Amino acid sequence: MKLAVIVLVVVAISAAIFAFVLQKPSPDEVFNQAIQHALQTKQFTQKVAVQGGSSVTLLYDVSDVKNSKVSLVGDISLGGAKLSFESYGDGKNEFLKIKSFNFSGPDADKYLNKWTQLRKDGAWAGDDASSLANFLGANSRFLVLGDYIFGNFSAAEQTELLKLMSGKKVNDYKTEKVTKDKFDGHDVYVYEVTSNQNALKEANKKAAKFMGIPDEDLQIALSYIGSESTMAKMFVRIDTGQLVKVETEQSEMKVTNVYSAYNTTKLPAQPKPQISYEDFSKYWSNF
Repeated sequence: MKLAVIVLVVVAISAAIFAFVLQKPSPDEVFNQAIQHALQTKQFTQKVAVQGGSSVTLLYDVSDVKNSKVSLVGDISLGGAKLSFESYGDGKNEFLKIKSFNFSGPDADKYLNKWTQLRKDGAWAGDDASSLANFLGANSRFLVLGDYIFGNFSAAEQTELLKLMSGKKVNDYKTEKVTKDKFDGHDVYVYEVTSNQNALKEANKKAAKFMGIPDEDLQIALSYIGSESTMAKMFVRIDTGQLVKVETEQSEMKVTNVYSAYNTTKLPAQPKPQISYEDFSKYWSNF
């Protein structure tokens, strides 16, 4: 009799554990986890692919939100022009290197694959340096803002941001229309979201305050957000509650963002200038 009771208890416990393991968190729970985890992120990688051939890979170190670092490698195809470049920034210092450009002139070897410094100790190197950085997306201050906010924020900062971002405040979706899929070998929930641009802007303003980002750079980030609601598909891993992919359409072109290497991304060392910005600007302004 005792043995039978023991067997029944063991079976009951095993069944409970098995049921717990199989139980999946709800779409709403996972979506909120993605928001919260983003606000506890130290490093991550973002790969952007634009229909037509352009692509950008960004490595972020946001472990210290007041000293965020971004390393970027871009390959841009636009109207017959093909440009490859790299940038690196820590908010106070911004560096740029043109790797190749199909319209460059005969002296291009003197200026290709050489780092120049666009911003030093918070000051731009020339009147057009900020325009160039913003055009190429080489301004690390606004790169850490935008549609999705990541950073290693303090507990108090997280609380304030979550008041603006949790649930469906920024990205609205219908829970009953959330689907399950596979991405990179993992189970994901797929959310068809509509953004609330006003709520997103308020969240960006709050994040910029915590990150120490000046209003000038904040306004650039807000201008990219725009005023009209946008639609996107967000893919969130069910087991980790982390955002792994976003699909959108911009100017009738499909844009895919893939997020990976959370808290393991390694950035290269800060580059050293190899050519003055004056010489760099003088040459490239001809194109």
